[in-house]
Amino acid sequence: ADIPERMIREHALQGGDFLISRTGFTSGRAAVFREPGDGRTYVPAAFLVRLRMDPSVLLPEYFLEFLQTQSGRRTIQSLQRGTQQLNISASALVRQMVPVPSLGSQSASIEALQSTRSRVRLVAERHEAVGRALRDVSRPGLAHELDRRVERDQPVPVEVARRPRACL
Repeated sequence: ADIPERMIREHALQGGDFLISRTGFTSGRAAVFREPGDGRTYVPAAFLVRLRMDPSVLLPEYFLEFLQTQSGRRTIQSLQRGTQQLNISASALVRQMVPVPSLGSQSASIEALQSTRSRVRLVAERHEAVGRALRDVSRPGLAHELDRRVERDQPVPVEVARRPRACL
């Protein structure tokens, strides 16, 4: 599409821009734009509302986290209008009052949430690895292979095979 350069500059996304879907099934879903570092210019689609917040008052990442709380979800639901297709008015969104703690508290909250999410991802990855290992152990033929190996090996009493206790 041929868009005048002036409009592109005016609407181009900048790192830290807060984006929220204003229409349809995804109404209320939000993200913070991160510069991809590829030198390209990005312009939000018409179904997105872009908010450029004053980072000396409200961090966009904190606002994003707030919207994922019960209170934040209620705020978004109160803004949604329509029956067939939900819609959020940009002007109604910017008039909303939200709790804004100090910047230090906002940063600490974001850091704590990101740390917790990293730990949850790590646990999920480990859980998945354990699941794969259990599936491998219960694989048909594995027990038969183990039986064949046991038959070839020299048997020893369990007492000989166990580790000696460390002396204090």
